[in-house]
Amino acid sequence: MLNLWSSCIGIIALLITVAFSIDVLLYLEYSIAHGTDEVSRTYYYGCGNEVNKVTCYNSSRFVESYSTKADSTKIYQVTSEPKFVQGKLDTALKMDETYSESIVLSESPIQSTVFSISVWINPSSSANQSGHIISNVLDSARSGWYLKMSTSKDETMQAVSFGIFDNTGTLNESDKVGVAPNRFTHIAVSFDGLAIKVYGDGNALSETRLNGVYKLGNDTSALKVGAGSYCNTCLLWSGIVDDLRIYGNVLAEDEINSLASGKASDYFPNSLLGYWPFDNTLQDVTGKSSDG
Repeated sequence: MLNLWSSCIGIIALLITVAFSIDVLLYLEYSIAHGTDEVSRTYYYGCGNEVNKVTCYNSSRFVESYSTKADSTKIYQVTSEPKFVQGKLDTALKMDETYSESIVLSESPIQSTVFSISVWINPSSSANQSGHIISNVLDSARSGWYLKMSTSKDETMQAVSFGIFDNTGTLNESDKVGVAPNRFTHIAVSFDGLAIKVYGDGNALSETRLNGVYKLGNDTSALKVGAGSYCNTCLLWSGIVDDLRIYGNVLAEDEINSLASGKASDYFPNSLLGYWPFDNTLQDVTGKSSDG
């Protein structure tokens, strides 16, 4: 239904020269009603004198406004505070629509040519299908690494993969590992400088060889959770993350199995580069990283 609440053709500028050339800017305002919603647009037309006649052309640009009516008295507020919920081991960090940006875990990247990652994730059933769960990458320099959520190859379920840049700026990404939504899955990644291994609940599920040499993250990049480390609101991920540990060595399979068993005491502290249990805090309990 077209509801012309305001229709006006206005002459903004009018110049008449001795040669009778005319330059005119016209505009047309109207609104379209769709139930309780209303879209208003203003179109602009430029007119000029062409061979003793006035010709008008519709501009490709327009100004649009949008309004909607609602009878609710409650406003849903977006908060910048981290939200802690019940996790796998204790409390955990929840990333969802109430938090519009990523969370910085360390102002500087994790710098190690070999490393392992251990984390519990519980993806939302409505999770962003291309979001970064953990991000330690600087996109402009094409360096660093990330743990990403996407869809499986057959697009039937959610899946995680691990991406890492080599010294030529080429992205090397592991095969996707399927995970179920709304339940905790233990994900572990090991990188020995030559190959990426991805584990799910203690089981080795993917191995990918690196083409080239790993390129360390740039000093200006940060370690983030819930989005790309090089931005605040891109590649957002929705879900719960618990007990993130980053090691400066390659964990053996029995060590990864021990972590996947959920025993908090088995965390091999000597080689930890950073440990975020998310027990109502974003602090790295090792004190080795620069907390965000």
